[in-house]
Amino acid sequence: MKTVRYINRQKKKNPSDFVSAHTLTDYWDMSRRLGDSLVTEDEIYPQRIKNAHDGVTERVNSQKTELRKKEFKKRYKELEKYTFENDTLIIFPPKSEAELRREGKSLHHCVGTYAEKHARGDTAILFIRHKDNVEKSFFTLELDEKHIAVRQNRGNHNCDRTDEVVIFEAEFIKHLQKLRSEKII
Repeated sequence: MKTVRYINRQKKKNPSDFVSAHTLTDYWDMSRRLGDSLVTEDEIYPQRIKNAHDGVTERVNSQKTELRKKEFKKRYKELEKYTFENDTLIIFPPKSEAELRREGKSLHHCVGTYAEKHARGDTAILFIRHKDNVEKSFFTLELDEKHIAVRQNRGNHNCDRTDEVVIFEAEFIKHLQKLRSEKII
């Protein structure tokens, strides 16, 4: 009953806040995951649950962001060996989640949603660029590392590969197969 009374008081005091039992239990769960003690009455039933909930949500998100940065850094080191170029094109892995999301935004496709899978190592995302303009997004390749095969390769608005990219992709896969046969990857 104490919790019900607390939620009702929160609703009365702050009518513009969306307050529910879920808000409170969510706050408790996130606080515990962060290692907060939740011992005192003010910790268990904060003065304004919305602010307390928003605060722990921000801390959880910050923790996730820091973890993702570390995962991306590690993943970049793992995939750096896949960097390859020919006379006109180059392929390389993203260094950060922000870089991956910019790629999706720039090319108007969904590669940004692959950030978590890429960071975990479930897939490998690589950028294809013109060597004379490596800052400008051109094509984005998803590689199946286990089978050394292209899952997909998309350009602006998910357009199909150009002839130039098809040839480059074949050279790249042949290069990776050679590295695998030499036990480099």
